[in-house]
Amino acid sequence: MRSLTILPLSLAAFAATPAAAEDISCSVATAKPTSVAAIIAGEGRAGDCLTVSAIAWKGALYDDVAQIYAEPRPARAPDGRGNRVAYFPPRGADGEPLAPGGALPAEAAEGFARQARHVIVTGKLNFCRMGAVNGGRPPSPYVVDESACHHPGGTMIGAVAVAIDAGPPVERLTAATGKKSARLAPLSADSAWTARFEAAADELLPALASGDPAQWRPLLGGQWLSQPDAQAVTALLTEKGGAFATVLQSDAAVERVILGWSPALLSASDRADIAASPNAEALVCWSAHRDAARLWPIAAFDADNAPGRPYACARITYSMRDGTPTWRAFIEGGDGGLAEPES
Repeated sequence: MRSLTILPLSLAAFAATPAAAEDISCSVATAKPTSVAAIIAGEGRAGDCLTVSAIAWKGALYDDVAQIYAEPRPARAPDGRGNRVAYFPPRGADGEPLAPGGALPAEAAEGFARQARHVIVTGKLNFCRMGAVNGGRPPSPYVVDESACHHPGGTMIGAVAVAIDAGPPVERLTAATGKKSARLAPLSADSAWTARFEAAADELLPALASGDPAQWRPLLGGQWLSQPDAQAVTALLTEKGGAFATVLQSDAAVERVILGWSPALLSASDRADIAASPNAEALVCWSAHRDAARLWPIAAFDADNAPGRPYACARITYSMRDGTPTWRAFIEGGDGGLAEPES
C-alpha cells in the first residue's frame, strides 16, 4: 500500500511574475469572471484581473468540494502555471496584509484560512517561476513576497478584494456522499498487508483505552516520541467530547476500518510495487456510531481527530525490513480537515 504521508512542500525560492508597473489597476468592477478549472486549463495571462467564485481552503481555490478531494499531485508547466490556484490577500509596501475599509475578514488577511469557505476573490493572475527577483521580493503590490511561491502549484491570484460567505464552513464528503471522490478505501482482504495492520490495530486500541502512557507510548515511538508530542497525545485521548473520548468511553460496540489509497487511483504497476515493498502505511479509524460505515473519512486530511468527528484515527507505518516486522503508530490532531456535516 502506498504511503499516505503528505510530502513536505518545496522550500525552494520561487519568484512570481510581476505585473507591469503601469498596469496595476484591478477592481471588482473591471475584473473578468472565470473559474479555477479555466485558469488551470490555460485561461488568463500574467497580470490579468480576474474574479473567481470558489471555495478557499488553506490558501488555495477550488470550484467545488469534489475538486478538493480530486486535487492531483502538484505539477508545474514551463511557464510556471500549476494544477492548483493559490490566493493571497492584498499587502502594503511593508508586506503586511491590508484590510481596506475593514471589509477584509481576518481569516482572509491571513491568506490561509483553515476552514474552507465560499468566497469571491478578485485579483491579478500570476505564475511562480524558479529564481528570485529583487532579492526575492517581487515589486508588484498585488503579489506577496517570495513565501507566496512556497506552494506546489505555480498559479496564484494576488487578491485585491475577498468576499467571504458568512454561512457555515464547507462540509466534508463522507463514505456515503463522496464515493466517486474517495481517495481512501478499506484494504483488500487479500492484501498481504491487511493482517499485519489488523494485528497492529488490535494491539493499539487497548493500549490507548488504558489511559496509561506506559502502555501506549512504546507503540507511538517510545524513546523517539518527544515529550511535547506525548503531551499532545494525552490531550487528544482525554479531551472531553473529543474524537477519541467518544470511542474509548462508549458503551456501544466499536467498529473499525483500515484505509489505504483507493484502488481506483492505483495502476497495476502501483499495486505490484506496493505488494513488493518492505514498507507500508495505513490509517486505522474507530467509531462507536451505528452508521459508521457511512461516515468514514474518504481523504487523509479528514482523519484529523478534530472535536465532533464521528471517528478517531491513527496512522500506522509498517516495515518488514530484513524479515523483521516493526510498526509505529502516530496519533495526530488538528483542524486540517473540512467541517463535519450536521446531518
